[in-house]
Amino acid sequence: MGPCPARPGSEMDRPVQVAASGRYHVADNLVGSRAEGPGAQPDQDAADAYAGYGVDRRWPERVGVCTKSEARPGAADRSPAQARAGAGGHVQGAARATLGDGAEGAAVPRAGIPAGPGQRRQGDPEPRTRMSAGSVGRAKYVDCVESLRGSQRTGGRAMSLRKVDVSGLEPVSGGVKGAFPLLDFVDIDALVIDGSYQRGIERRGRKNIQKIASQFDWSKFSPLVVSRRPGGQFAIIDGQHRAHAAALRGVIEVPALIVELDAQQEAAAFSEINGTVTALTPNQIYKAALAGFESWAVECDAVVAKAGCRLMPYNKNAASKAPGEVFCVTLVRKYVEAGNAPYLFAVLAGIKASFVADQVSYYNSFGLSALVPAATMNGVRKPEVIAGFLDNHDLGDTERRVRSLQDLPEHRGTSFKLLFSQSVQVLMKAYAQKRLAA
Repeated sequence: MGPCPARPGSEMDRPVQVAASGRYHVADNLVGSRAEGPGAQPDQDAADAYAGYGVDRRWPERVGVCTKSEARPGAADRSPAQARAGAGGHVQGAARATLGDGAEGAAVPRAGIPAGPGQRRQGDPEPRTRMSAGSVGRAKYVDCVESLRGSQRTGGRAMSLRKVDVSGLEPVSGGVKGAFPLLDFVDIDALVIDGSYQRGIERRGRKNIQKIASQFDWSKFSPLVVSRRPGGQFAIIDGQHRAHAAALRGVIEVPALIVELDAQQEAAAFSEINGTVTALTPNQIYKAALAGFESWAVECDAVVAKAGCRLMPYNKNAASKAPGEVFCVTLVRKYVEAGNAPYLFAVLAGIKASFVADQVSYYNSFGLSALVPAATMNGVRKPEVIAGFLDNHDLGDTERRVRSLQDLPEHRGTSFKLLFSQSVQVLMKAYAQKRLAA
């Protein structure tokens, strides 16, 4: 498909712009690779966190998060232009031609990818000789990708690798639609957002931009999807928040997958890309966060493990769940981040020491959503108190009584969850006082 036909300028098309908005603020920690930013030693950070909870977590000796100088001899001593030049052999297709054989101070082809050797598309910007923050960004991005590509390094954790396997899926016939896309770096000032199909950036979007920018890391920056427009512009189909975050960090060019579409096809692509996302479950998010040694995941894991339980990185059907397996990741994270980890530990350890230790529901939302707030409100941090409470109070019976209370006029409109939690709080307070008096 050739370049899309020129069309009159529209107020719908707007450039990526953050400088004049006054809505954003960001720190200076632009990260080029994992080894350069916070968490460069995640194993030790995680070990310290587990040790703080008295949990012995062991993993294989670190195979290393390789630095760029380890991944590519001499990389640490090269200039950004030399880094770009050396990266060419590791980038496929047109991107290889784009990053090619440049050397220090050489002209490097820019946003528009040549149609053939030595040729440029109409409307593409001329090659420019420049050494800039964007060039540094490009070098870091390529080095980061290369350091991970095919290395099978996992930061010291046991590897769990699998190949792409389509066995068991229905065969799909017919040719692939659309022209083959091209991968290149595109100037941010050449990007536009078409408001006829793109969403506006509102409060939640601004918050997301701020978060991406404040934690900017090329290893977590996926390429934009853009469509070539007349005059050297590119309409963002996917990635406008990432583009704004990059602009906020002073990055002047970003990696992008470039397609040739008209406005109607762009809108259809936007709808398809954003409408077919496979949402991650909280357990899957936790699994990835734990593998990446993110502090919240490590602490959640440590608290639950200290109680002799396991916070599950995946879900199971009801018949397969076992006592001690905790599936309510969101609830556990909520309690830990609120500073209630000691009460969560007491509840889980107390359940394991009680007569209901073999009941799966107590380790999950049914039990934790009532017992942890009750323990917190009453200052109960000892597992033996929780165990004694559960030995003397059947929460199943409490549940039935609460449901009958909902029929009373004074409780109509009050949620079962709230009534149940309040009832358990009252019962635990009475039990704790009686135990203390004895």
